[in-house]
Amino acid sequence: MTGYRDPQDPVTIMAELDEATLELNDLSGKLADLERALTPVELEVEEFMAAHEEGLWTQHTEHGAKFPPERLRERLAHRAMSPELLGRYSALIASRKRMEKRIASLGKVVNAKQSILSALKEAGRVDGSGLRRAA
Repeated sequence: MTGYRDPQDPVTIMAELDEATLELNDLSGKLADLERALTPVELEVEEFMAAHEEGLWTQHTEHGAKFPPERLRERLAHRAMSPELLGRYSALIASRKRMEKRIASLGKVVNAKQSILSALKEAGRVDGSGLRRAA
């Protein structure tokens, strides 16, 4: 069959490992960039949320208004926040979550490929062929 590649072929596994490692390195760099971009936005959001919560507390202590539970305070703050700030923050957080999931997935792929290569190497020692047959 043309184009068939043995899934246990060390050359194929090493190529897949290299590909996953390159993507992992690339994503790690992008995640670091994203974290640097997120830091000032996160601070701005936290400051806004704290100020909003202080306003709610003032309403509670001075006017007897009911102090809302934390989840509702968060929603009220998001509603009062500028759409631009909330949009930037939400987009950066969503991107970070996606990148972290992909990095975790790639980490598992890399570990699996390394384990397979290690097992093939050990099997080669037992039968005397080693990984040379792939080269």
